[in-house]
Order: sequence, then C-alpha cells, then structure tokens
Amino acid sequence: MNREGNAVSQQKAEAFTLLLETVGSIREIEDDEAIVDRCLKTFCQLGKWDIGQSWFPDVLEGTLVCHDQQVGANLSSDSFTQKSLKTSFRIGEGLPGRVWKDCAPLWISNVCEDVNFPRVLSARQDGITTAFAFPIKRKDSCLGVLEFFSQAPRTVSKPLLGAAEMLGTYLGLVLELRHVKTAVLEAAAPYKDLFDSSHQFMAHLKTDGSIIDINNTAESALGVESSSLVGLKFYEAPWWNSQETKDMVKQAVLEAANGQITRRELEFFDAQHRWSVGVLFLRPVIDAYGKIVYLLAEGFDVTELQLHQQELSQLAVKLAQSNVELTHFASVAAHELQEPLRTIGTFSKYLSEECRGQCGKNAHEFLEMIIDAGSRMRELVNDLLAYAQIDADGQALEPIDAAKCVEEVIATLDKTIKDNQACVLYGSLPYVMSGHVQLTEVFQNLLSNAIKFRRADSPCIEIAAEHKGSYWLFSVKDNGIGIDMVYKDTIFEMFRRLHPQTKYSGTGIGLAICKKIVECSGGQIWVESELDMGSTFFFTLPALDTRSQYCCSPV
Repeated sequence: MNREGNAVSQQKAEAFTLLLETVGSIREIEDDEAIVDRCLKTFCQLGKWDIGQSWFPDVLEGTLVCHDQQVGANLSSDSFTQKSLKTSFRIGEGLPGRVWKDCAPLWISNVCEDVNFPRVLSARQDGITTAFAFPIKRKDSCLGVLEFFSQAPRTVSKPLLGAAEMLGTYLGLVLELRHVKTAVLEAAAPYKDLFDSSHQFMAHLKTDGSIIDINNTAESALGVESSSLVGLKFYEAPWWNSQETKDMVKQAVLEAANGQITRRELEFFDAQHRWSVGVLFLRPVIDAYGKIVYLLAEGFDVTELQLHQQELSQLAVKLAQSNVELTHFASVAAHELQEPLRTIGTFSKYLSEECRGQCGKNAHEFLEMIIDAGSRMRELVNDLLAYAQIDADGQALEPIDAAKCVEEVIATLDKTIKDNQACVLYGSLPYVMSGHVQLTEVFQNLLSNAIKFRRADSPCIEIAAEHKGSYWLFSVKDNGIGIDMVYKDTIFEMFRRLHPQTKYSGTGIGLAICKKIVECSGGQIWVESELDMGSTFFFTLPALDTRSQYCCSPV
C-alpha cells in the first residue's frame, strides 16, 4: 500500500514538473507554430516519449492532418512518421479523431490491440506500443490534438492525463489570445497609421499618466524615441522645462483620469532644446461600459503663432496710433483750410461788388469762378472732415429709431423736396443698432441723391425695411436717371463722379460716407439700377436682440 502511494506521489510530481516545464518553455514565444513545436519538443524530452505529433483541422476537407512531428533518437525507422504525414482522420477516427470528437485525453496501452488505430501496421513495424493524446481546447471546442508514442510499454497515468488536460486548456487560451491580439493589431493598424501621421503631437497614456506610446510627430519635434519613454509618467517627460510646468501637466492628467477634457498652454523644449510654447489637450477614452481605459494627449506648437500674434498686436497698435494721428491731421487741416477759404470767398465777393460796372465782362466771370470754386472747396473740406470723423468718433452701436432719422432728414430737406415737387414715402421702420447722427447722414445722402439725379418728371422716393433674422434690410428706391451697373462699385469710392460738375453739383464723397457708416455699423451697402429706370440702394444694419419696435406713419 505504501509502495502504491509512493508511486502515485511520484507520478503526480513528475506530471506537475512536466506541466510547469512545458508551460515555462513557451511563455515568451509569440508565434503560434513555434509554440506548438516547442511544446511537442519539451513534452517528448521530459516525458521520455519517442514520437510527438500535432494535428490540426483542415477546414475545407473536414479532417485532421498532421502538422508537425518530434522524433526521438531511439527510433530507427521512419515508417510510422511517414504514414502519419500521409494520413488524415475524420472525427471519431483513429486516436486523433477520437480525441477531436470527445475533446478529452485518451490513453492506449497497446496500439496493436486497439480496434480503432488505422496506422497499426506502421506502428508494429517501428515497435510502437503505447500511445497517448490530448486536445488543445477552448471551452468545449477542440482546436487541435497533440499525441505521443512510446516503444516501451507504459501503464496509464491519471496524473499525467490531468496535467495534459490542463496543458491543452492553457495552450488553447494562449493560441486564442494570440489570434485576438493579431486581430486587434490588424484592426488597429489604420488607426495607428493615423496616429503616427498626425501633424499634432499625440501620446497614449495609462490612466495613471504612464506613457504607452507617442507618435512620429512627437518623436521628431521633441527629439525622443517612443521606446525610451514607455512606462515613464507623462508629467515627468524630459521636454517639460520647469517643475511648475510638470505640476500643471500632472494636474491635467488627474483631471482627465476623472473624466474631464483639459486644455493647458505650456512651455517646453523642442528637439534643439529651444524654448517653445504649446497647447496640450488631455481627454479620457471611454469603453462601451463607461470605463476610462486610457488617456489621449494631443498637442501642437504655437510658438510661431504667438510670435506672429505679438507682431500683429504691435502693428495694430502702430496702425491705431497712425489712424489717430491721421484723423487729427485731417481735422486740423480741414479747420485750418476753412479760414483762408472764407477769406477768399469774402474778398472775392467784395471785389466783385467794387468792380461792378468798372471791369470788363471777363473779369466778372473770373471772379464768379473764384467764388464758386471757393464754395465748392469749402463743401469738399467739410465732407472730408465728416468722412474722417466716422472712425474717429468711435461711437458704440446703440438702438436707433430709423423712422426718427428719416423724419429729421425730411425736415432738413423740406425746401429741396418742395422745390422739386418730390414725394417721399415710407412705412413702419424698425429700431436698429447704429448711431443716430450716422444713420441720419446715410438717409440724407441717399435722399439728396435721389432728388438731385432726377428725370423730367417729379421725383418719387420709397423707403422700406425687411427683417432678415439677425439684420434689417433697408431699401431706398427712386424713379431717377438710373446708373449703369458697370459702375455699381465705383460710385462708392471717394471723389468718383459719373457726371460733370456743371451738370450735377456735389463733391463725390456722399456715397463713400454712406458706405463707411454702414460698414462701421456691421452692415453692407449696394445698388441695383437700370439706366432711365431709377435706382434702388440697399443696406443692412444689425437688428436688436429683442423684438424690433416700429413707429411713424407714411408721409
């Protein structure tokens, strides 16, 4: 009884050792075929089996075929191994087929006496006696079969059968994990390509901030290799240029690990160890179950952008200062020109009166031309001053009643309207965001032009407004001489006149002033016209945030 107990204990120890050694021999191997080969070799050597064979399914034929063999030095004939390579087994047929069917280990003490062993003649020729096989399995399915043969007779070993079954289950798990890993890598390959080809710096991090990988862009820009950073905390990376920066990155990692998307503007050293500025985004990557599986860091270098912004800011300051100086110069120049112009006009009139009847006809005409030129010069200076003051006033936009502006213009132009027998019609007009003086000037210029550029019949002017969401569209329509649309842009330029001064008076600045006022209020202005068919000037202005109000009745 003690002998039997000792023998069983020894079998268990041998089986356990065989299992551990075989598992240990394949632990670091990545290739599926190499794993099975190593398993066969180790099991044969340590278990003292003369032949080891692996069998795997041929999916198209529905049979098991011999995949690989390990042959010991004591085997003098290859009859059995050659027969195995030429043989295939259906489910339930032969030793491999029976193991494949039952998905369980099987021991044959004497193959020559087994009724279901098709290779018996080759086995008898090579002196093979004992056979043993077990499945490589995953759950209840058989992935393949490993079988072993011995010339020396062997009695069945239950510990060995148990160890073999555990080894078969382990191999099944390993092979399946390898397949899953391969499938994952193949599926992830396009994303890896995107990751590496991105123009942004990118890094995969564990939830504790440890670096898994960084992309090619980051490697090049920062002068590092991804392999040297694996496992290093992201906030301890060598490119951060101060402890303060590292602390900021660490805090960002903690926030991202808690489900937040974070943004930081940080200083770092590039591949040439130059001081740089970057924007870093850290975001959690969440699986289908809502668990944060890793963190994604994205960043880009904004050093040049910041330098350009600084240059633009400096240029903007200089431009603003230049505009102030230019506006001041225009204002001073306009005021300074007023006095000599008044003097020229006044003394020209005095001279004309003094010389009345004493000078020739030509002299009087020359004096009239001087007086007229001085008057037009004063108008031009006044208009230039008004144009320059549009930006200089810097008036904030406020709710303005467009109807009141139109009323004021009609009152101002009352004599002109009556003299020309003009008709001005307008319906309900809204409040808009603009300036009262500026909007009044726009309407005054447009109404004055509509009366000035009239046809033989009486001028008729219609003013309307249409709500267009965030803005109001105004229209000022007349029945005048019209405009060739070739000049639809030209007419809004300063000093651009389409008619001679002798035919239509004016400085040619009115529409330029309208354009500048409208654009400073955030709108646009344009014209639609046809020669001898009248013109319609359109312009837009921002609507109020609240419901627009209306007032005033048609005139």
